[in-house]
Amino acid sequence: MSTLARLRVPRVHVDSSRPRSLRTTQKLLLACGPLASVLYIVWNDVVAAGRWQGYSPKTQAISELSSVGAPSRGILVPWFNLAYSALMVAFGIAVWRSGRDKKDLRAAGALLVAYGLSGPLWLPFPMSLREEIAAGDADAVADTAHVVMSGITLLLWLGALWFGGKAFGKPFRWYSLFTAAAVLVFGGLTGVQSAQIAAAEDTPWLGVVERAMFAAFFCWIVAMSVKIWSPHGVDTGARHMP
Repeated sequence: MSTLARLRVPRVHVDSSRPRSLRTTQKLLLACGPLASVLYIVWNDVVAAGRWQGYSPKTQAISELSSVGAPSRGILVPWFNLAYSALMVAFGIAVWRSGRDKKDLRAAGALLVAYGLSGPLWLPFPMSLREEIAAGDADAVADTAHVVMSGITLLLWLGALWFGGKAFGKPFRWYSLFTAAAVLVFGGLTGVQSAQIAAAEDTPWLGVVERAMFAAFFCWIVAMSVKIWSPHGVDTGARHMP
């Protein structure tokens, strides 16, 4: 028998079942972010908009699809809202879990969870139809609360972008800052044109700029998911979790 054959290599028992299970769970949670983004776009601009003949994604806000009296409201409220919120909460949990040694990533995850949990708070405050606003029959309380919720959402987004960008290297940090700038610019333009609705004026680009704002944030959600999922991303800490 050769010398190599006589060498005894010690066997190390590795119970890989639980870590693998946790890693699978983490990947499923991470996938919820991109899934929520795709669901938001398809369900609003394809399914719901298809129920409202004459609705214009170019000139009308996304929130108008769920206005009381809108033909598309029934397919959005409450099930779509709750499904999107649940998926975003799951994604936020995945980001938070990934930041075992990264406080910034944990902060980003917490803000994403808060964003997801804020979803049902929109339900009591639908935007009034333009016809009601022009006729002076709008629900002022609901419309005001709708604007407040929009501001809260913007702050949660910007916070997640800031901390999420800080958690990684310069390329992703710069990308996050660029996304934050895009959200601010398109969000500001959305606010300006939304004010024109109250004045019964036309909003020729409202739908475009609002959707550009959402697209910028959703692309970042996908990039964050890929960044964490990648082999060179972060250690999810699955092996250290109970």
